[in-house]
Amino acid sequence: VRQLREKNSEAQLAEASSIQVLSTLLGNLVKSPSEEKYRRVKLSNKKISMALSCAGAEELLGAAGFAKTEDQLEVPSDSPPEKVKADAEAALEALSFVKGHMVLSAQLRAEGEVRCVTTLASGGLAFGSMDNLIRVYGAPVSGGFSQP
Repeated sequence: VRQLREKNSEAQLAEASSIQVLSTLLGNLVKSPSEEKYRRVKLSNKKISMALSCAGAEELLGAAGFAKTEDQLEVPSDSPPEKVKADAEAALEALSFVKGHMVLSAQLRAEGEVRCVTTLASGGLAFGSMDNLIRVYGAPVSGGFSQP
């Protein structure tokens, strides 16, 4: 994560969609750690290749349990789902420390109206809801967050 944060500009990370792609790959592993299709990443995929071109991206997936083979990154089949999930959660949490305007800070794994929560550079919050609306709250003032 340090390499991602220090050796890439925000523009490089955005152009390569690194944060979004890494978040998706790790989030899929957290949700379905025993699902084979989420335990393999084809390096020939253009979007994956671009995302992994940023310094530290491939290392972050390595920390989540992915090992490089000839043409893909793969979580070994003998890795138990509980460990895969824990490693992916830890890597996803570490990814939240990469600087940027919007960084994934929590993905709720519960039933209900809120899908995810993200922090904003301004200090505010944004909530993604099941109704596909995003509600943005300004930075807190005395008395709590502003109205959306």
